[in-house]
Amino acid sequence: MKKTNPPMNKQASAPERTESDNLCKRLAEQHPEQFAQWLFGLRSGKIKVEKTELRRDPIRADSVILSSESEILHAEFQTTQKSRVPLPLRMLDYYVGFKRQKSGRRVRQAVVVLKEARAAIPDCYEDERTSHRYDVIRMWEQDPQELLK
Repeated sequence: MKKTNPPMNKQASAPERTESDNLCKRLAEQHPEQFAQWLFGLRSGKIKVEKTELRRDPIRADSVILSSESEILHAEFQTTQKSRVPLPLRMLDYYVGFKRQKSGRRVRQAVVVLKEARAAIPDCYEDERTSHRYDVIRMWEQDPQELLK
């Protein structure tokens, strides 16, 4: 029996979310205070999970968005650097979307890299007039004991 490939459409060409992306997102949604403390050093205040879909454009991210009264905390989970829109540009796009929704709040972002990568993971977007920085957390460099707490 000959295998046929499904027809290509816009959604099929985008990278699929992996189980580890979804698992990390679920863990962050179930334990928002712990993720806010680990990724952003936030130790006080009530943290809640926000929708991951930005209103101005239906961008669905492999991420979790947490918020306190004064901050929006965005954690993007990555297993690969391959994507239609480069990671640094996506992070800038998310930042602008968050600021547009809640302009009075501070926005902090972290990319959590789940698989060891050969290439350097960028921690900023820069072009001739714009510079945007975010944290990059490499899971293989993290102390497992700290994560098991």
